[in-house]
Amino acid sequence: MKKTLACSSLMAIFFFLLVGTTPALAEHRAEALYLSPSVGGYLFDDNQDYEEAIAYGLTLGFNYTKKWGTEFTLNYIRTEDEQNVIGDIDVGIFRWDVLYHFFPESPVIPYLAVGMGGLHTDPGEGDRDLNFMAEWGGGLKYYFTDNVALRADARHIYEVEDEANNFLFSGGLIMQFGGSNTDRPLDRK
Repeated sequence: MKKTLACSSLMAIFFFLLVGTTPALAEHRAEALYLSPSVGGYLFDDNQDYEEAIAYGLTLGFNYTKKWGTEFTLNYIRTEDEQNVIGDIDVGIFRWDVLYHFFPESPVIPYLAVGMGGLHTDPGEGDRDLNFMAEWGGGLKYYFTDNVALRADARHIYEVEDEANNFLFSGGLIMQFGGSNTDRPLDRK
């Protein structure tokens, strides 16, 4: 838990120092494809009896317009049970999100996200489990060049079958490819 919180805190400090010291050249573009590796902390619901752990992620995203986008994300978490009976537990998450970006012309772009997916738990020995999940949250993107941005993200992940409320906090890099600086008709409304 302390490692996860320390890692998340250091990423947040780095993000806000960079935002305050780098001149911004925001280029959040419509019809752009992007790739975003990330790292952060995953907090399990108390009734799941799992330790908090570091979460690694890789996101493939597409901006339909400057305001609307979609993402497909894979996360990997290696944790253990709090009683140390099972040992190491591998957790894989796949999720699909729809994003709405506020102020897409500015260097710092807040956004909201809502999505769904699955959470796969593999304790190594024992029963594997796949749960449907719904999730929502938000974050910030900060473009410091035409094609590169930093991101900070927070998600509430609800495992439907287990009725578990988990949280994912992460930071990462966005590498954007292609796209258009002009608004499509949907953006102008």
